[in-house]
Amino acid sequence: DRTLGATSPASSYGLVSHWLPGLHRGMCVGLRKAWDVEAVFDDIEAQQVTYLASNPPQLKDLLAESRRRGHAPKSLRMVISGGEAVPSDLKRAYFDELAVTFCESYGQSELGGFVALARPQRPADQHFGAVGEPLPDKDVRILDDSDNEVPIGSPGEICIRGGYMWGYWNDPDKTATTLRNGWLHTGDLGSMSATGHVTTLGRYSERISTPEGVVLPRPIEEAVSACSESVRHVAVVPGVGGPRAVVALWPEATPIDEQQLLTAYRARPGADQRLHDLLIISEMPMTSTGKLDRVALRDRYGVA
Repeated sequence: DRTLGATSPASSYGLVSHWLPGLHRGMCVGLRKAWDVEAVFDDIEAQQVTYLASNPPQLKDLLAESRRRGHAPKSLRMVISGGEAVPSDLKRAYFDELAVTFCESYGQSELGGFVALARPQRPADQHFGAVGEPLPDKDVRILDDSDNEVPIGSPGEICIRGGYMWGYWNDPDKTATTLRNGWLHTGDLGSMSATGHVTTLGRYSERISTPEGVVLPRPIEEAVSACSESVRHVAVVPGVGGPRAVVALWPEATPIDEQQLLTAYRARPGADQRLHDLLIISEMPMTSTGKLDRVALRDRYGVA
């Protein structure tokens, strides 16, 4: 294998998904300074890269570039995605359209590796929205606010035992809160199936309270994204009157306005009708590792 890392090795994901495994297995390891989808596509083909470590926004870019060129990078056999939840449609497109194996992962710097990881094969249909199974060295539970385990399939905080940090540097209070009762509390929402597959649902802090109950951003984001091929990125933030979807379109996409997109969303079977409004912006704020900057989005377009 010849690998390419699209994110910094300074992040735990960059280290455990690409840099360290590549060196351990004696692979040719490549690393880009910055994401540029056209240059990445050309690098993959020129260097005969077989394995790409990236994240959902970047992998969505690569899918669009492959469609534009009429083929996936010819040497690429597998991608791994981390940093945020993967829309099922994106994962499915890699398997069915590009014939590239798509492995989703979920981990944290606090444990120096993965909580759950997909097997390098096409998942069964009932598990397409899940990350995968917990790694053998991790005991994973989904707990409620009182640290009681929730029923199978119910949302709660993903908590872990079995190898994690000693604590936060010079922050005993945060350490005590995060590691209370012998569990690492990840701050991430998720659920677990009867077969042990973990599904991530976003950060615990991203839950949006409404008079009709708590809204989870991920299902709305995936539904809005599926409404139009013009949609590039979606993030749901708290708005005035209820959840707001912030949307960025592809450059030179077929024009669609906010009301058209909102109408298409509301017409989708099963769509969460608590979405209050929708805002289209010219460009999404991104982090240094190429993920949606949800803190900036909440500050600019949401309400406290």
